[in-house]
Amino acid sequence: NQTDCIDKLMVSYNKPFTVCFVKKDETERVLRGRLLSTVGKRGRSICEDLDVSGPESSRIREVDHRTLKWLIVDGIKFVVGRK
Repeated sequence: NQTDCIDKLMVSYNKPFTVCFVKKDETERVLRGRLLSTVGKRGRSICEDLDVSGPESSRIREVDHRTLKWLIVDGIKFVVGRK
């Protein structure tokens, strides 16, 4: 469920993960990254996109917790809406 997925993402500091979420333009986005910080449980996570080269400031992405579809961290996949 969504709460479990958000909780797992919020404690994944400096661990590589893959997450799927819906962007503002309503398209799905899969991001391979690592967590830098979080802004509230129903807010956003600030992540570093590991697939982008260049300075760290150009690799920063926001992941909206409310639009999470699934998360893979530590080799375990958490899918929103399923147990």
